[in-house]
Amino acid sequence: MLANSFILSEKCLLGVDNQVSESTLRFINTVIDSNIPFVILQYDHTKTKEELIKYYSSKGLKRFKPENFFYVAEAAIHRLKSLYPTKNKVAYIGGKGLEEIILKSGFLIAWDKPDYIFVGQDTNATYDDYSYIFNLVKHGTKLIAIEDDTYTLNNDKYTLGIGNFIDMIENVSKEVIVRITMPQPMILGEALSYINQAKENAIFVAADIRKEIECANRAKMNSVYVGDTFMNEDVHDLKEISPTYLVENLEGLLR
Repeated sequence: MLANSFILSEKCLLGVDNQVSESTLRFINTVIDSNIPFVILQYDHTKTKEELIKYYSSKGLKRFKPENFFYVAEAAIHRLKSLYPTKNKVAYIGGKGLEEIILKSGFLIAWDKPDYIFVGQDTNATYDDYSYIFNLVKHGTKLIAIEDDTYTLNNDKYTLGIGNFIDMIENVSKEVIVRITMPQPMILGEALSYINQAKENAIFVAADIRKEIECANRAKMNSVYVGDTFMNEDVHDLKEISPTYLVENLEGLLR
C-alpha cells in the first residue's frame, strides 16, 4: 500500500509504552529509502524541530530531518497570513516549538495589544498567564487555539489538557475562539502544501478515529487507521467514521 506521499500523525510513531516498534522502524526506513515524500503532523509544540530529532533518535528513529515535521501551528500561521496579511503581531502561551515557528514565520512577538494570541499546551503556564490571555481576548485580541485536548494519557497517567481552559475563556468572555485543531480539514491541506503534494496522491496515516479520520473524511482524502495504537473507545466510532484502510501496524502499509 505504499502511496506517493504520506502525512503521518505523530500518534502513530510511538506505542502505548512510549517506544518505537520494529514495524514502525521498518516502515519509516522504507519510506526514506524509497524517497517517498512524507511529513509528521505534530500536535505537541513543546519541542523545537531539532529537539524532536533528538527525541525520536533516542527512541530509535534516527533519520528524521527538520523538514520532516509540520506543526499544527504552522497550518494556522500560513492560513492567517494569507487571509489577513496586515496583521502580524503575535503573543503566545506554549512551548519552544511554538516560539520557533512564530519567529521563523515573520510574525512579530508583541506582548502588548497583539493581533493574535496562540494558545497551546504549556505545563509551566500560571494563573497570571491565563489571566493575561483572558484580558487580551476581552480587549479584542483573537485567541487562536492550536491544541484543544481536554486530557492526555501517557504511561497510564492522565493530565488535564489546554482544551478545558480554552472552553472556559470562550464561555466567560463570550468571544469566539478560532480553533485550528483536529478535525479541521485545512490542517491536512496545509500539510500537503508543505510537502507539495496533491491529496489524490497522499494518504493520512492516523491513530485517532474521532478527530484524525474525521478530518481526512472532511478533506476527502484517503486515510489509514493504525489499529495497534488506538484507544479502546475508538472502536465504537468505527460505526460512524470509517477510514479508507485498516492496518494492524505501520508495516501493514508495506504490503
